[in-house]
Amino acid sequence: MVLQLHRRKYTKVLHTINGKVHLGQAGITGILRCIAIGLVFLFLPIIRIEAQVAGDYRTIATGTWNWNVVGNWQRYDGSAWVAAADFPGQNPGAGTVTIQNNTNVILNITPAYPIGALIISGGANNSSVQFAGANGLEVSGTVTLNGPSTNNKDKYLWVDNGSLTCASVTMTDGGFNTRDCYVRIGNGSVNVSGDVTMAGTNVRNYFLFTGTGTLYVGGAMTGGGITSTL
Repeated sequence: MVLQLHRRKYTKVLHTINGKVHLGQAGITGILRCIAIGLVFLFLPIIRIEAQVAGDYRTIATGTWNWNVVGNWQRYDGSAWVAAADFPGQNPGAGTVTIQNNTNVILNITPAYPIGALIISGGANNSSVQFAGANGLEVSGTVTLNGPSTNNKDKYLWVDNGSLTCASVTMTDGGFNTRDCYVRIGNGSVNVSGDVTMAGTNVRNYFLFTGTGTLYVGGAMTGGGITSTL
């Protein structure tokens, strides 16, 4: 099934694009429901707050830097955040990995082990994870992108090459049409075994295809949109 939901339109129109989207039966049902659900989500913005547990990681340096720079990470030891001795996924047991506001992390390596979850924090600056080369990331749980709090800022994942595998994807609504959460797929692949839940409209939450990459959704896909045009 090849699908585009045009990002800058309020109506959702099917077009042929280079990227491919594969939906399970639940995903097809979700697409049919997405307009009604999207209208509900428009008035019910989501804020995700999760308590840290031992094994969680978070960034402590702003700017743009590589995933395997150990000194830019902290790890929660069960009672406090401490300097990390490794990067997320280098060793078994990595929990939730949080990319804090104003931080752009380049995935310059394929971690040997999966991480528990990935969160792109909200806030007034751009924040992202950008896949370099053919590197991949396995996330056992949910990938969450939280909406920006300032206009003309974005929270995003770029999978131009390589691969992202996860259980589900959640995008929250930043509240304005210039505050975007999105996943860009170039020639890479994104495999979501469960649901994709986008709380905003297709102007605020979307998957952006820029190449011949693939998106597979095994569960329901609600809200937001899919596009090849900004």
